[in-house]
Amino acid sequence: MAERLEPFAFGILKTSRLVFVNGRYAPRLSYLRSLPEGVRIASLAEVLRQEPGVLEKHLAQFAHYQDDAFVALNTAFFVDGAFVDVPKNAVVDEPIHLVFVSTSRDVPTIRTRAI
Repeated sequence: MAERLEPFAFGILKTSRLVFVNGRYAPRLSYLRSLPEGVRIASLAEVLRQEPGVLEKHLAQFAHYQDDAFVALNTAFFVDGAFVDVPKNAVVDEPIHLVFVSTSRDVPTIRTRAI
């Protein structure tokens, strides 16, 4: 699958890349470059396992699941995602590339997002 991601890369531009396949972090397809001190990018599921307190004050706090069925479903069934923590006044000179791949028996669909 790695070769299928190449058309969605930034060419010669250096980036850290987190890849998620069918909603789950794919470490073999991802790579993390050196980041400024204090900046962290990781699998949301991994951070939840290792440091749940870091996320408890944020998860299910901003989108009101009581008022929207889709928000409630997403909140109830989320498994993984991208954890990006950039402290105040930190400068990240390179893009952080998030790639979300959905596979099926027919044709894989790839959506990317650079932040």
